[in-house]
Amino acid sequence: MFQLDKNNLPRSIQKYLLFLKNEKNYSEHTLRNYSIDLKDFVFFIQQKASHLLKEQEIAWSQLNIYELRAYLSQLHSKFAASSIARRLASIKSFFQYLRKTQVIQVNIAADLSSPKIKKTLPKFLEAEEAFRLVEGPEKSGFIGLRDWAILELFYSSGIRAGELVAINLEHIDIANRILRVRGKGNKERLVPFGNFAKLALESYLKERLKNKVCNVTEALFLGKQGKRVHVSVVRKMVAQYALKTGITKKVSPHQLRHSFATHLLRAGAD
Repeated sequence: MFQLDKNNLPRSIQKYLLFLKNEKNYSEHTLRNYSIDLKDFVFFIQQKASHLLKEQEIAWSQLNIYELRAYLSQLHSKFAASSIARRLASIKSFFQYLRKTQVIQVNIAADLSSPKIKKTLPKFLEAEEAFRLVEGPEKSGFIGLRDWAILELFYSSGIRAGELVAINLEHIDIANRILRVRGKGNKERLVPFGNFAKLALESYLKERLKNKVCNVTEALFLGKQGKRVHVSVVRKMVAQYALKTGITKKVSPHQLRHSFATHLLRAGAD
């Protein structure tokens, strides 16, 4: 679970991260990245612009564009364009928050341009590989049926890993093959899924009912101890079944999401 680094982050950044967590419902992964990026920026200020430091705070309104550009300039000798772009995005988002909360009157980061990033096509599995992957789990026992249901649901719906682990029993309508998920920006949407996923979910839920520990938990997908399965467990599980089924390329839930979309397009979907 994401934890604030109260010792190394100014109070303004702590408030900003809590705002993203509580008001914007950002994922732990995103919060961790923002925290790392802003901590690096703070370290630069401590080293190069110490006159801005005031106890556990920084005088953001006194920071000028030249100091901001100096920070970005030194990043070019250390990181790829994609990493620099991510750090700049974190800073721009933070400065936008400072402007909205009237900590600063002028957002000096607003007009900074991100470095050009070479675009690459997202990687995906061929249909035959995707079929092999979802058929990888043993269709028996609690874990085998759970993994089968997870893989079928990933490939059948195209949802994100974070969205999948957050699903509760009340969010799924198996009869009508509809999921209610809460995605980025805390936006809720209805997602249809196919008959294979329906069959796998029905088999998993029947097995789940036999476990008294599981019956007191609202989460749909559970671990061995009857608690909500963690996203890292799901990512590891997907990679393990890829290896088991002889898929040599690296496979992740995000790759299954792209595979879902690609195969729909190939089949004539909009």
